[in-house]
Order: sequence, then structure tokens, then C-alpha cells
Amino acid sequence: IQLYWQGIDVRSEVFKPCVEDKDLAFCLNEGECSIIETVAGVHRHCRCKEGYHGLRCDQFVPKTDAILSDPRRKGISFLLFMKNNSPEVFESP
Repeated sequence: IQLYWQGIDVRSEVFKPCVEDKDLAFCLNEGECSIIETVAGVHRHCRCKEGYHGLRCDQFVPKTDAILSDPRRKGISFLLFMKNNSPEVFESP
């Protein structure tokens, strides 16, 4: 397994589950914490749930269909290409 962690080339065969409270609290939004032991030291890694990413699963990424179906989103424009290849703009109410 080859990972890149904060610009460091990390190679490891073993991901150990986090067990200490300070490590368990490292991943946010129900991310799954693992410990990676390397020559460079011990590092924590998060496996994020769907919809989250980032080093600590701290960045929310909404699904595209959730954005488009949200009635609070106004003024979303779509550029459609008709059969004659002429563009047509659709704007939501």
C-alpha cells in the first residue's frame, strides 16, 4: 500500500484500528480512524463516510442530485445542447 500523507510518501502494510480516546476523536463525522506505523513515525488516517472528505473527514461534499433537488436553490442555470447543436439556456425559477 502506498499513501501520501501531508506530502510524505508513506508505505505501510498495516493499518491498526485506533483504540486510545485521543486517536478515536481524531476523525470527525463518524470517520473510521486507523493508525499507520512507518519509518517516519506513527500517523493517523481517517476513512470517511460518504459525503465527507479531508484529513479528518471535516469537509462536507453534498451529492449533486441533492443540490439540484433542493427547492431553496434559486437561479441555477443549465446549458443544453439541442439536436441541431445550438445551445439553449434553462434557468430554474
